[in-house]
Amino acid sequence: MGEGKEKHTDTMQFPAIPSNDNYSVDPEVWDVIVVGAGVAGAALAYRQGRDNRRVLLLERDFSQPDRIVGELLQPGGYLMLKKLGLEDTTDGIDSTKVHGYAIYKNGKYAAVRYPTEGYTADVAGRSFHHGRFVQKLRLRAAAQQSVTCREATVRRLINDVGEDWSEGQPVSGVKYKAADGSVREARAHLTVVCDGMYSNFRKPLTENADVHHPSFFVGLLLRNVQLPYANHGHVVLAEPSPVLFYPISSTEVSGWGGRTSVGAAAAA
Repeated sequence: MGEGKEKHTDTMQFPAIPSNDNYSVDPEVWDVIVVGAGVAGAALAYRQGRDNRRVLLLERDFSQPDRIVGELLQPGGYLMLKKLGLEDTTDGIDSTKVHGYAIYKNGKYAAVRYPTEGYTADVAGRSFHHGRFVQKLRLRAAAQQSVTCREATVRRLINDVGEDWSEGQPVSGVKYKAADGSVREARAHLTVVCDGMYSNFRKPLTENADVHHPSFFVGLLLRNVQLPYANHGHVVLAEPSPVLFYPISSTEVSGWGGRTSVGAAAAA
């Protein structure tokens, strides 16, 4: 399970963000266009909107994601949420505080806590269902009056003369396919693309790269399991690769293990 190929059904669902398709009130030039409403995009849109900038947040699907990925936020990440005013996005999603790691190897173990001395008591790691956290961030962004959330697929970046962008040129906006099937154009003083691993823009940037995938991760979700150390991630230094376990709710544990592909192992 993972990366969207197989999905589990999350029992806690937040509402989808309504797509604002009222194009008649769009400004000629937005202050910021954000492509992708994941962790980075939603947080950026929220902060820019809070600073009263006109933001167009474009996302292919505003329903709650359902992926086993990005489930453990380190204390530094939580501190950044506090700086942005978004620390409450980890509340109300059955998240778990994480205070450190327990490490196991050859029948021996050791527990290591995060060095959070000198910080307030709320500062710790947080583990959670990725989709719940993302949807809370999106809801906060959508609540800003100057943020327009629009369900769309961005096809191209455009340059300062409205043509398809190419390397070395300034980016002045995007062309996107709207929910009604129409192809539209939006311009902005700043365009930020953070649409993740399935980005339409990744291939052109790496078309001359010799890309190999020598390994992969396998993820699993365990229910009604108690780990030996409460509120800790657990790292098992196994052969040939480590295995990681951590709680993502009050009743669930996520597990990850790496595997090397047969071809890569033979080549080695």
